[in-house]
Amino acid sequence: MKDQKKILMLGGSDIQTSAIKRAVELGYYVITADYLPENPGHKYSHEYYDISTIDKDKIFELAKKLEVDGILAYASDPGAESVAYVGEKLGLNTNSFNAVSTLSHKTELRSLMKKHHLPNPAFEKIISIGEIKEFIQKNGKSIVKAVNSSGSKGITVVNENSDFEFALNEALKYSGPSHVLIEEYIEKSEMQFCGDLFVQDGEIIFYSFGNVHFDNRCNPLVPCSITLPTINGSAIEKKAIEVIQEIFDILSIKTGGFNVDVFQVQNEVYIIEIGARNGGNLFTEIIQEHTNVNLVDFVIDASVGKKVEVPKKISGNGYHAHYVIHSIEDGILDKIEFTNEINDNIIFKVIKIKSGEEVKKFNGSNTRIGVVLLRFDSHEEMFEKVKNMDNFIKVNLR
Repeated sequence: MKDQKKILMLGGSDIQTSAIKRAVELGYYVITADYLPENPGHKYSHEYYDISTIDKDKIFELAKKLEVDGILAYASDPGAESVAYVGEKLGLNTNSFNAVSTLSHKTELRSLMKKHHLPNPAFEKIISIGEIKEFIQKNGKSIVKAVNSSGSKGITVVNENSDFEFALNEALKYSGPSHVLIEEYIEKSEMQFCGDLFVQDGEIIFYSFGNVHFDNRCNPLVPCSITLPTINGSAIEKKAIEVIQEIFDILSIKTGGFNVDVFQVQNEVYIIEIGARNGGNLFTEIIQEHTNVNLVDFVIDASVGKKVEVPKKISGNGYHAHYVIHSIEDGILDKIEFTNEINDNIIFKVIKIKSGEEVKKFNGSNTRIGVVLLRFDSHEEMFEKVKNMDNFIKVNLR
């Protein structure tokens, strides 16, 4: 182990396990940490420590004691600030704590974009029902958001007839600070898209976007699938990258993987969120299937300061998707049925909930039952099956 580089990886959930296993395969000495010892990823690491990933000071003490060469929170918003905090203190290859904190807190990102005249919805920091009413009177239909939550938690669309108390309390439930965000509702002219990016030496050297799909029976704001490629077109994608690069330049972002959400309104793009980590629910893995670019390797190697090289030829061939298996109501899981028609499309699947265990109505990535990665023969087949996935993946409750 003397010459082995050590990486501290924050989190060991089902969707982080593949990255942990890959880091071990690449020859790194891997230490994992979170407050859930039963998480499946920990059995693949060399060491595990029972410490919350958001306890920055304890994570720092652990990293210092173990003399790690790199730190990474793969596909995890909560751990992103801890990574930057520790990296800055120990001189590791991370972004600054200020930069990551700005991206992680929605009001700070909105304020930065407004200051630099980037496309941005009207917004306010609020703490009362009265402020919600005033904002809606001025801006119409709006969205109340927790300022630093992940997985679409604490978000409610509101208009003049909404339950303002519910929206405020839902956002406060997931907000660390003593305020929440309200912003103007943007009417998209085209499908929403999101993507993963990789930054090296301050430049975005790779990106891949996909369209976002929702199950309106559960929560119209929580993605249940992403399909690649987008239907928005390369010109709009490049425009989004230009805006994101400008934000990264302002914040002096220099390295790592990022996940972004983008709205298109005619020929304008609105950057809705930027997460200082790769996309969750195996999004990075489906990008690899689609492009042959292994972003998991990129972020692992970059965490110890190793330079990565993007292939000169990126395929982007075929039609791929990830789909979050979920329930439209609370209950006890009986079984999940996969029809022959969808089995032919499945590349990989991971099931988090077992038969006999409790499931919750899908209201965020934390209520997923599992995730499947899919390959299709055409765009039409992909959209048709994703839209009607209940006919192909059947979640049966007792």
